[in-house]
Amino acid sequence: MSVLGENIRKFREAKGLTQEQVAKYVNKSKNVVSNWERGDNKPDADTIALLCGLFGVDANTLMGWDNTEQLKADAKTLEEQIIQNPRIKEILPDIVGMSNEDINLLISFIKRLKSK
Repeated sequence: MSVLGENIRKFREAKGLTQEQVAKYVNKSKNVVSNWERGDNKPDADTIALLCGLFGVDANTLMGWDNTEQLKADAKTLEEQIIQNPRIKEILPDIVGMSNEDINLLISFIKRLKSK
């Protein structure tokens, strides 16, 4: 499966849409949408624009050329973890001010602690 195909399926499912509903929206058959999702072929530029509108994403995200959506999801998860543990919030300013060498040492130390 291609990145584009995976993304079409992922965004379709996230919107709670069937392949038939997507096909109707872009004036194609269900089999065409199925082929896209499997990576057998790809939509043309006009259809990509329609899919972007339907899914509420930009073309770079749909095509898999950036990872903005994943970055947003990761940031939201991290934010929730920080909010749940105020002690983490305490040390963040210190970490931000560290050199790359010190950050690497800290990462090594944390990994060692986690492995015990």
